[in-house]
Amino acid sequence: MTHVLLGEWGFLDNLLDTSGNGHTPSVNFTPTYINGPTTGTRAIQFSATGQTINYGRTGLEPLAAAGGICTMAWVKLFSTHSNYTAFIHKTRATDSSKHSISASSNTVFWMDRWRDQLNFAETGSYLADFGWHHLCNVDADDRWARFVDGVKIAEAARSGSSPVGWEAFPWVSGYDANMVNYQSQSNVAVTGVRILSGTLSDAEVLAYKNLAIVPAGRSGKPKVWDGSAWVAHPAKTWSGSAWVTHAMKGY
Repeated sequence: MTHVLLGEWGFLDNLLDTSGNGHTPSVNFTPTYINGPTTGTRAIQFSATGQTINYGRTGLEPLAAAGGICTMAWVKLFSTHSNYTAFIHKTRATDSSKHSISASSNTVFWMDRWRDQLNFAETGSYLADFGWHHLCNVDADDRWARFVDGVKIAEAARSGSSPVGWEAFPWVSGYDANMVNYQSQSNVAVTGVRILSGTLSDAEVLAYKNLAIVPAGRSGKPKVWDGSAWVAHPAKTWSGSAWVTHAMKGY
């Protein structure tokens, strides 16, 4: 099974979709940009409650044939956290999640619901050291799996062929008005948000973690670290041994 990068946001002092797919989010606040987790990267820090990054829905909701939905983000808390803040989240009904990676106090809240096969958990005090951490949620036909800093912390096999439906709620980071106790907070920063269709192997998750997003060079495109050098980012897929260019498309 393959995967396709549907959208990617490196927050390089702007809101542009760095995948090149044109999914520029809307915000209800003036963004504060800070240095990100690695040299040259940038991030958004929320500055108050009620702040939302709204990525929308178009092109970010794969069909059943795609085989799954995967999300990831670099995240950081600056102090003890209370309630919930969405890193990358989609609601399905009032106070009910479709798919989520969120902060819950200093732990991580995960929600997987591909083909409506529900699995969720609040795990570990991974965020309590107030450092940058990479989180990834694989929610697919073959398995659900969760990763912190490229290391798998839980997984289980999946089976079944129930339909895939997408409710009329956008993908968001920060505050979600449809969820109870979800707020943006000034002690939270996020970057490297990615939404992909299909599934990801353990090696691909680690490769995406290491694929940093930095400002454009002369090409005018954002750059990524391919393991040995910074290269222009046309959109690449990890083949298992190398990054290879692939055609971009949404669903």
